[in-house]
Amino acid sequence: MKSDNHAPTRASVSFVDGLLVNKLDLRIPMAARQPGHARSIQAIAQLAHASGGFRTFGSGPLLRAGMQFNAIDDLYCARQQILRLRNQLIGFANTLTTTLIARSGSCKDIDALVRTSSEGATFLEIELLLDVPDRSDLPVVDAMIAKMASLIEQLTRGNRGRIAISSVAERQLLYAQLTLNADSFSLTPTQADAMARRLVDLHDSSCKDAMVVGARNREVLAAANAVYAAVGAIDRRAGCAPQPCASHIEPGPSLASWYHDHHGHLSGRIMLPLQMDQMAHTAAPPTRTCTSVATGSIREVHPIEHAVAAIALAQSLANLHAHAPGSILRSNPAQHALDLALMAGARGSEIEPLVHAMLSARTFRFDHAVAGLDRMRMQ
Repeated sequence: MKSDNHAPTRASVSFVDGLLVNKLDLRIPMAARQPGHARSIQAIAQLAHASGGFRTFGSGPLLRAGMQFNAIDDLYCARQQILRLRNQLIGFANTLTTTLIARSGSCKDIDALVRTSSEGATFLEIELLLDVPDRSDLPVVDAMIAKMASLIEQLTRGNRGRIAISSVAERQLLYAQLTLNADSFSLTPTQADAMARRLVDLHDSSCKDAMVVGARNREVLAAANAVYAAVGAIDRRAGCAPQPCASHIEPGPSLASWYHDHHGHLSGRIMLPLQMDQMAHTAAPPTRTCTSVATGSIREVHPIEHAVAAIALAQSLANLHAHAPGSILRSNPAQHALDLALMAGARGSEIEPLVHAMLSARTFRFDHAVAGLDRMRMQ
């Protein structure tokens, strides 16, 4: 994005109000990419506010441990099971690595991806992202990975395949997590559970199409970099200006994942790659003095970047229907229109006319739902 390197004019900036990030209520500027874009993000922020907001954190250079599992009857069901148990699995992994934790290392994240081999065979790949401060801890990591592989083999009823460990030091990672409960949508727990399942199905169905995943990832990065474009040269003279997210990423899985957690809530998380250039100009040096397994530099995560991660995750949720296969949207248009109305913030007597307007226009996009609700409230 050319505008990422220039501060926008005042007229081109919109604001997202009430973005609750790590218990801080923020007002965040965004460069206007299209009319009403910030308003759509704010609607998601309002949903998040009711359930405690976004949780975000950054990482230093990490190791990635990839474990392949084959001969699974239902790959997407197995993937959802791993994502539902994600927090428990991370906790279990860290009980196996007390030596690593004593050195300020840990298992940071777990992801589950459906992949296809060069021969056309599909398999489930489980990725563990590990903060390993010292090479002497690698035997501990190997033992932990072996135990985790055995557990996941039982959970998925698959056969363990290749296990590989690689450095991801060429980039730092920025995470955001969000859980939306019944209070977010003003629904009963049963209704919220059903809605969560429908939205997860939309996410999973679109993840099967590489072109759709690529389009979704580009939208997410564009939303993130719209914040950087708006803040422009904040603190640049002090040497600690925020760096944009990588504007181009290799073809691969969705940056964001949406899943139905073990409480029946809609949960999402995103893992954004941060630019690693100009590290030498950051104000804060690495805090560790031990020899790092990875060779990249650690930089301080700028405060605005936590908001960037939250906005990127909100953008992912706003895009779910826009990138859904047409066949799925045609299967039950009234239900999709209702879900969009609730996500946009319609309540009570606002719901029915907004649903009717979307059905009449045969459009099922979150930004259109938000704009339609705003028009109704202005009348």
